[in-house]
Amino acid sequence: MRIFSLRSCLAIVAVAELVLAGCVSNPPAETKIVPAPIPVPVEAAPAATLAREISTRSLASGGSLALHRVVLRPATASIEARVVLLLHPIDIPGAEAFKVKGYSLMDYLADRGYDVWAVDYRGYGRSSSAPEEFDSKHQRVPTPRLDDALDDAREAIAAVLSSTGASSLSLVGYGYGGIVAGATAEKMPDEVSRLVLYGTSFAFKIGKAGAQLAKQPLESKPGVLNTKLPIEQSIDWENSTLALWEKMMAGRPLAESEAIAAVAEAFYATDYLDPTNDRRTLRRPTGPLLDMYRVWSNKPLFNVGKIKVPTLSVRGDLDVYADPELSKQLTGSKIVREVVVRNATHWMLYEKAHDQVFAETDRFLAGR
Repeated sequence: MRIFSLRSCLAIVAVAELVLAGCVSNPPAETKIVPAPIPVPVEAAPAATLAREISTRSLASGGSLALHRVVLRPATASIEARVVLLLHPIDIPGAEAFKVKGYSLMDYLADRGYDVWAVDYRGYGRSSSAPEEFDSKHQRVPTPRLDDALDDAREAIAAVLSSTGASSLSLVGYGYGGIVAGATAEKMPDEVSRLVLYGTSFAFKIGKAGAQLAKQPLESKPGVLNTKLPIEQSIDWENSTLALWEKMMAGRPLAESEAIAAVAEAFYATDYLDPTNDRRTLRRPTGPLLDMYRVWSNKPLFNVGKIKVPTLSVRGDLDVYADPELSKQLTGSKIVREVVVRNATHWMLYEKAHDQVFAETDRFLAGR
């Protein structure tokens, strides 16, 4: 029989007390239930959408200019510094050239934060009739000419800068609009920050194919300009712009059928001579055709070397109207970028290659 000492017994008792103490749980602490805050609904910012406007600027001469605008609403913070004015060609004679459904340059740039404007020269679209000018025999002569279009561009720039609060803007000119844009940039270097030219010529001897399409219809005999051109033409889509476009495409599938149909709608949207007629026709002033004839005869209309603003020239490799050496004439500009779009004609804005044209334009205007 094992006998425990008193000291051992006392130790056993102490351990037992500790074990028993550990088995007794402490009373639970008081718990306070705090109600969760009720969330306050936050109104989502309205989604930006494209706003379209057409306004009229009255001129001291008594005429008026139609200004077309597409801009995101609400506007982006940097939109003041991204104002663009588009100057139209004469084969799609009006600002509608930049609003073709599915191929709208105005929508494309506005979607990317630009405040985009376009103007109809006098004699085109929604603007007043072409200015009246007379020769020494008191016979009315074809207008508008480049000086008239320059006046319209100046008025448009003043209106756009006043409306937007910007100090300058970028100019984009297409075809004849490129000539107007170039001359404007040369005359107004403080108001024009960047220049984009589509299918433009300032002075070059047009090739045989281009002459057949563009010069010969204006001649009384080979090499001689018809001095008795009417002050305006009555033209239709099929026998004017479409016929020239198809000849330049030469059977190549460069444009989708829906694109051609959309351009036809834009063509007629610029102006109707008689909308009730089954065969729709369009009035087009002949003044710019005389300017183009001179350009294609290698006779410049202004000093191209005085253009100092950064300039982008874009042309299709199949465009017989565009001067392939244009960039070499821009000796006054420190920044000249040239893009030649493969498998594209003068109407590249509406062809399968239009994505490249638009993207290059955005890249240049953004300074990238």
